[in-house]
Amino acid sequence: MVEQIRCGQPNEDARVELKAAWPNDAYKAARQIAAHANPAGGEPILWVIGVDQKGEVVGTGHNELA
Repeated sequence: MVEQIRCGQPNEDARVELKAAWPNDAYKAARQIAAHANPAGGEPILWVIGVDQKGEVVGTGHNELA
């Protein structure tokens, strides 16, 4: 996935979401994941954390959401 992004290929669609960082708030993260998963209708979704929408690998720190 990251290699496709680096090559400039389309990187987000109905099932793939790029995030430069996790949302700071666990409640907000859960809502965003649910909002992404609902239209997928039970199909898998993929969140790539640490890669922005331009395809730059920005990395991310540890964020405990439990």
